[in-house]
Amino acid sequence: MAPTSTDEILEQLNPFGRVQKLFFGCMIYFMLFMPMLDQSVIFMGATPSHHCSIQDGYNINESIPLEENGDGEFVYSQCKEYIDPDNSSVSGTQDCQNGWEYSDEVYGETIITEWDLVCQPNPAAEASQSILQFGGMLGALLFGPLADGYGRRPTLISTLILYDITMLVMCFSPSFYVFLGLRLIAGFSQMGTWVTISCIVSEYMIPKYRNISVNIPQIGISFSLMLLALLAFLIRDWRYLQLAIHAPIIAGSFVVIFLPESLRWVIGRNKAEEAGVLIRKLAKINRVDVPSCIYTELDEEKGSVGSVNVSVGSDSALHYEHPMTNGSIKRSPDIDSSPQIEKSYELSETSEDVGLDVNGCQEATESVSSGEKTDEEEKYDQKNGFVNSKSLTDGEEAFGDPIEEVNQSGSKDMKSDGRGTYLDLFKPPVLHVTVVIGICRFTFSLVYFGFALNTGQLAGDPYLNFFLSALVEIPAKVLSPFLYARYRRTYIMAVSYGGCCAALISMAFIPNETKSGTDLGTVIVVMSLLGKFFVTMAFGGMLLLVMELFPTSLRIMGNGLTLCMGRIGGMLAPFILYADAFLPSFSSILMAVMSFLTATTILTLPDTRTTAQPQTADDLRDMFRTKKEKKTTGVENKAFEDDTV
Repeated sequence: MAPTSTDEILEQLNPFGRVQKLFFGCMIYFMLFMPMLDQSVIFMGATPSHHCSIQDGYNINESIPLEENGDGEFVYSQCKEYIDPDNSSVSGTQDCQNGWEYSDEVYGETIITEWDLVCQPNPAAEASQSILQFGGMLGALLFGPLADGYGRRPTLISTLILYDITMLVMCFSPSFYVFLGLRLIAGFSQMGTWVTISCIVSEYMIPKYRNISVNIPQIGISFSLMLLALLAFLIRDWRYLQLAIHAPIIAGSFVVIFLPESLRWVIGRNKAEEAGVLIRKLAKINRVDVPSCIYTELDEEKGSVGSVNVSVGSDSALHYEHPMTNGSIKRSPDIDSSPQIEKSYELSETSEDVGLDVNGCQEATESVSSGEKTDEEEKYDQKNGFVNSKSLTDGEEAFGDPIEEVNQSGSKDMKSDGRGTYLDLFKPPVLHVTVVIGICRFTFSLVYFGFALNTGQLAGDPYLNFFLSALVEIPAKVLSPFLYARYRRTYIMAVSYGGCCAALISMAFIPNETKSGTDLGTVIVVMSLLGKFFVTMAFGGMLLLVMELFPTSLRIMGNGLTLCMGRIGGMLAPFILYADAFLPSFSSILMAVMSFLTATTILTLPDTRTTAQPQTADDLRDMFRTKKEKKTTGVENKAFEDDTV
């Protein structure tokens, strides 16, 4: 069936009604608190200044030797003490024997100070960050298929419950290894929540409102990180900080229990009876009238499961019917007239979507045997961001191939029940999308977390640097929708990654100070903020390409798999920064190379501003084919209209 059928149902049920606003509000709420977990290790795992515990009866000058640091200054040793303070000049030094004393001038109690994770090649903070990313990778792999197979809503509820329990237990971790294990589970459940809620929100939005659902909640992440800087400044104990950033999520979890299942998922799984019940429920919540013939059970002897009945409701007179029977699509015979537009489809066992069937609701006023759309219907489609197509009797534009062959061609790379597998992500043309978006997400995570985790190493106050690093994301996210609406998505992303590359190269080769002694630390901070701005600019386009390029039955699995590749980048980021201690500027150069590579490969994808979401691999193949040809039909996707807010 045509890709816009579910969008037409949502349009009639109020496309941005109370249901959409509830999901949208929940997503923004979680965006305000859940992202804190990803970067809280910057403060929870910070290593303050320290030295060996001073022996009884001696002062620091008598107990601790002086060492020259990298700047040529002499400071107290962090890991050595005199063997015999009374004869320090001849007794030599040894490793700390009685623990350490930590400065609380900048940081308070952290996991480093509580478990004495210092003075050895022990990148504890880096390990805790990487284990979180690894858990997220596992979650993306597992919860994608679970959400596809068992539903968005039960998956979302289960991941939130697991996340809440894990985060609370983490506050009482008795050891560092228990803390690491809980971070793994937290990342695992957090990613399940991200994947599911972003998918269900996108599925409840028609193209006209996809701008809001994709980009505006991302601003919440920036405010979340700014709030994290404030909380970390005020709460200098990692256990209480952990509790403070998670308590609001527990409250929000209770709201999710009362939210409905994704209508698009129910329709895609051929659950006709459940779809009819859900449509009634959505209509009640959105306070709109339900069409009189909402659901009809079809005779099993016809080879169909059922159909959902919705009247599109327009003054124009158009009625076309797509009965899908026994795996084939046949044009209906002559149709009676009716005063309203009515679109009729029947659900087949092999079709991807439950269709619209309004036979019997009201009769048509005019028979349109040619299948061509009237001016009124064209205006209806353009108003709601639906892509124009040829007449359904032609069957080519709406289905990619002649209409009699749609079931065979549309599902030849997928299971007969409409479901896809991870193997389908590695078959052309989906393979191209998987590889390019995977590279894009890997680079984004590597560079984004590279900039974020490096704020503690920059000159100045770490809390202020982190706050500014989050603040600079807001103009990037506010500007993104307007740029992605006006220009091709891939062009904006290429420019963004190119800007990252330039900022990183500057950071790699700008010294900390000039030969004359002028401090250049502020310049490096500015370049870091500029790079963070550009990488944030690429984020909105990346999310749009994921939702607009992967076919429907592979969308959540494609999202999950590419998220895994992104998590690998996030896992590597802290260790790449750790390598700077041995190879100066290594991280900046590597991230610059990856940014340049991504900027070039992203240009191989087609433009998605003027297309609907592909239902099948053939639809995606047509999008790549259109990329090489001059577009002659179609209207602009309204996902980024400026007046849609």
